[in-house]
Amino acid sequence: MKEDPGGPNNTPLEALTLAQLCARFLRQPRQTLRDLRKVIHAAPMDEEPFEPVPVQGRLTGATHSWTPRAAAAGWSLGMRLLALLLALWGSHILVAEPWRRDSEMLARGALFLLPALALWLLADGLYSWPRRMARERSLPHAASPGAVPGRRGQRLRAALAAALCCGLAWRFTAHNSFTFIGLCAWLASILLWLRALTPGDHDLRVWWRALPARLKRVHWRSREMLALGIILLLAAGLRLGQLDTVMPEMNSDHVEKIRDAWRVSRGQYNVFFANNGGREPLQMYAMALLAQLPGLGFNFYTLKLLTALEGIVAVLLMTRAGRALIGGREGRLGGLLMGALVAVGYWHILLSRLGLRIVLTTGVAALLLLFLWRALRHNRRGDFLAAGLVIG
Repeated sequence: MKEDPGGPNNTPLEALTLAQLCARFLRQPRQTLRDLRKVIHAAPMDEEPFEPVPVQGRLTGATHSWTPRAAAAGWSLGMRLLALLLALWGSHILVAEPWRRDSEMLARGALFLLPALALWLLADGLYSWPRRMARERSLPHAASPGAVPGRRGQRLRAALAAALCCGLAWRFTAHNSFTFIGLCAWLASILLWLRALTPGDHDLRVWWRALPARLKRVHWRSREMLALGIILLLAAGLRLGQLDTVMPEMNSDHVEKIRDAWRVSRGQYNVFFANNGGREPLQMYAMALLAQLPGLGFNFYTLKLLTALEGIVAVLLMTRAGRALIGGREGRLGGLLMGALVAVGYWHILLSRLGLRIVLTTGVAALLLLFLWRALRHNRRGDFLAAGLVIG
């Protein structure tokens, strides 16, 4: 069997995606490490190299070449390793407490997590400094970054504003209660951090302007959309049929969720619901919103209707995740098959009718798989940010 000349084994290491690099390392670990060592020690092709400064060896008389880029890379690697150790130790503090007291535990963990974050950001800036200096040196004076306001200044201003909004959100949600200022500051901090970290070719305004054109390119009358519609109708029928009688009875968990949603409707806007073992607030706020519709209310049927609707959305997300995982033409069929299996799966039908927030796990896991696999396949920062946003 002849080897494909354009396959991953014969592709230059720099042209491989992260997923292809991992697959090649599993097949040919020694050869991949040798190629990786050559790439690391190779001179950059698209940047103006620095002049090496010879340093005389004390014992052997050998000369070594030193460049600001090599020194910055070494310092950056050391700072990243130290930041990783600090973050691991801070995370260990957060999970190893037998009796978790929020204020003490968070304060002890923050002593290590915050310096780890600062060190990592500093290492990023230190690693890119020689490249930026070389690029500015090669630019003509008229095209220097100081002449035209660039993306870097916008990122810095967005990061400073995001840090300020984080402080406001911390201050105005300090008593486990959402306030108008705290909620606005929290949402603004997320948007500003995305603005500061998103690459220049992923501007949100450009994406929003291109959205109508993308929707027009969707083939709404294709066989794929027809199959997706049939799968969603099947999922809806299996989850909404006879919902008032199946599941038949409540337990204490259902009562706690209905009571918490009722408290939200009465103005008790908790950030975290500490009763019944502690729960995140999304399901309670969604229940309080759905209960305002005519004919519903704070009852067991509304709670089951909410989880059934979330189960239908999870089937749609799982279809999209399956398409991204497989890719290509086969990905369309694979995504539809994955969505159909979830739609008729007994386990997911049971979770969708159970009235508990555990059904959200399927949708969140599908979103995480979608963005994380796209990030590993294409190595794009926007997909990594989307995956982190889903986890958050």
